[in-house]
Amino acid sequence: MFSIYSTAFNVIKNSFDYKEAVHNFCTFAEEVVISINESEDATLQAFEELCKEYTNLKLVKANISYEDPCLDGKLFNIALQNGLVTTSPFLFVNKTYPFL
Repeated sequence: MFSIYSTAFNVIKNSFDYKEAVHNFCTFAEEVVISINESEDATLQAFEELCKEYTNLKLVKANISYEDPCLDGKLFNIALQNGLVTTSPFLFVNKTYPFL
């Protein structure tokens, strides 16, 4: 089994193409785990809607302070710790990967 883990917050506010990223991740991996931090927009609700379309998408709610210098690392760790498999690359929701 191959798993991808990532993070998401304020994706709507920042106009990230998160839907395409999630589509690519879910097409490629058997499991996709995304930690969703508290956001200033409807990021969590948007990803909950995507869960209806992708059965291999798993969300983990997080509440890490934006002032925390380890924010990204902590969010990635939350996603990783909630995955089922050991082969788990981390990928950014706001990036395009030509191999996916």
